[in-house]
Amino acid sequence: MRYPQYFTPMRYFFILSAVLIFVGCPGPIDKTETGPAIAFLQFDFQQGANRIYLAALVEPKHGNTLLDSVQALWFGSDISSVADTLTLYDDGTHGDILRDDDLWAVQVTNSDSILHHTLSATDSGLVYVKVRAHYRGSVQTKVDSFSVTNFGPVILSVSMPDTMRLPGPDSLTVSPMIVEVTDPNGIEDVQTVYLMFQKPDGTFSSGSPISLYDDGRTVTDMYLWDEVASDGKFSRLITIDHSNPVGTYHAIFYARDYSGIVSDPFTRDLVIIQ
Repeated sequence: MRYPQYFTPMRYFFILSAVLIFVGCPGPIDKTETGPAIAFLQFDFQQGANRIYLAALVEPKHGNTLLDSVQALWFGSDISSVADTLTLYDDGTHGDILRDDDLWAVQVTNSDSILHHTLSATDSGLVYVKVRAHYRGSVQTKVDSFSVTNFGPVILSVSMPDTMRLPGPDSLTVSPMIVEVTDPNGIEDVQTVYLMFQKPDGTFSSGSPISLYDDGRTVTDMYLWDEVASDGKFSRLITIDHSNPVGTYHAIFYARDYSGIVSDPFTRDLVIIQ
């Protein structure tokens, strides 16, 4: 069989090979890879201040699209419920700490006038949050759960004299008493610090607890004294008059938080001598 000169078998092979090469090798491939838009979520229930804090680390770009806004859906303890929708911020306001650090956050008062899903100081278990990052043309989401716990306050130390001398008639011996306290939810979660003073005969010197304060106030006629407010050091002045029996007194200290959890007792002895 004869072929036209311009369409020989060899020339046909070269043409077919060129077509296959053209079809099998498309133009440059976009190798831009897109990782998770939302890296992680944060939750904190600040019980003493009665505030809920939500945050998420969000990429400013997803693929080739820029981030427009970020929202948090707050479900509380029931993920099947209708969520509270909260706007997150990255401008250093509304609970966000650092501007433009890609950590979007909001802090809201734990009040039923603001949220449908509020928490009480005694709540425990899981709570659920869903974050939506709105990019131009797409929405990226991430859901996470967090455990609500309360471990209560801890008394770290007590500073008070070991020995005091019984004063004469119409006199007082006065000395400061300082109790250092910590709490996993912040010192603002500590509602009260108090002591019971047991006398040498086993009875208590007061029918009610004796309170210490962390308010930075001094009230001389009530023997109240505290140097710095909100530093975790609860203080007052201890007074001994001539009617106090000599012997060993047991001072038993406690701290209680707003959920009602009471610390382990912390005991110090005071000996009154003649």
